[in-house]
Amino acid sequence: MVLVKICGLMHSEDILAVNTAGADFAGFVFAPGRHQVSLEQALALNQLLHSKIKTVGVFVNEPVAEILAIYQAGAIDVAQLHGKSTPAEITQLQQAGLKVIQVFERQAIDLTSMADYLMVDSGKGSGVETNGHKDADKITQFIQQAKEEAIYEDTK
Repeated sequence: MVLVKICGLMHSEDILAVNTAGADFAGFVFAPGRHQVSLEQALALNQLLHSKIKTVGVFVNEPVAEILAIYQAGAIDVAQLHGKSTPAEITQLQQAGLKVIQVFERQAIDLTSMADYLMVDSGKGSGVETNGHKDADKITQFIQQAKEEAIYEDTK
């Protein structure tokens, strides 16, 4: 089964686009960068998000305590970990109730990882923006194509 996450959401229009397109996950970037949101922004955007869509917090080498504070505030359901994550840190997050995505960017996947999901990341972004802003049409096309491809592969 293919699950689709649209990441780097920052505006109410972004949330409306993922709601309409039927994303499985909505990503809020807490790591420094162009798409970074504050806890307050993520909580406000989360209020607009369809309840069936899980929220993902994107972190790069953040301390477990900071990730847990964001989770406990109700901003995220899943932690996406970039950088170095130890098995103990992953277990600590899971024991608190978080699902964990461990990201492997230009490196070998550790199939012994305790994470709930393993993700390969090209580091090039999601490709659903036009002029630096999320594009609702591109989001819809991307999700449709990803899910149609999965259906095609299942019928082979």
